[in-house]
Amino acid sequence: MTAPFTPRRRHGVEILDDPAIDPDVRVRSLADVARANALFGGTRAVLAELDLALRALAAREATLLDVGTGLGDIPRRAIALAARRGVTLRAQGVEIAEALARALLRELQRVARRRVIVSDLRRSWAAAAGIWLASYPLGFHPYSRHDGVVSVLRGFRRRELLALVREAVAREADVRDRFGFRTTAAWSPSGTTS
Repeated sequence: MTAPFTPRRRHGVEILDDPAIDPDVRVRSLADVARANALFGGTRAVLAELDLALRALAAREATLLDVGTGLGDIPRRAIALAARRGVTLRAQGVEIAEALARALLRELQRVARRRVIVSDLRRSWAAAAGIWLASYPLGFHPYSRHDGVVSVLRGFRRRELLALVREAVAREADVRDRFGFRTTAAWSPSGTTS
């Protein structure tokens, strides 16, 4: 059940998921995504969860796999955050056009040693309208504008993300609403304590 002013989750198609998109347009639009992450809380949401994990980390070395990395803006910021915490972070980014959420969560659970962190847009009409309106003065490419709204409408609410993690990996996640219409889920993979 969704809140009264929350749209039902959509399954729209993002233009940039089409492998035939001009590579220059893809790079331009991914730069728009990186700028939106920085301005509207996407980067901040991931770094907040990562900071919690780094503080609990006993080791001084760690690895990060960023699935759906775009231009790698978040891994670059994560490496800097880890360095401030005295941790050497090796980051690997993978950009994918589309993935099944349950299969992806199971694979992340399988390969993670310490912590799995998922950050997604929190679906709302306000967020969809906000990205649409902000895209004009920020000079976003029309594909970025379209995909931004589609991404918001494909996003998860806190209860939905919690249920998805429970169903996919049978774990309880710490699910938090974050600034900028973001929701994060974080959990320790089986057999680890933090």
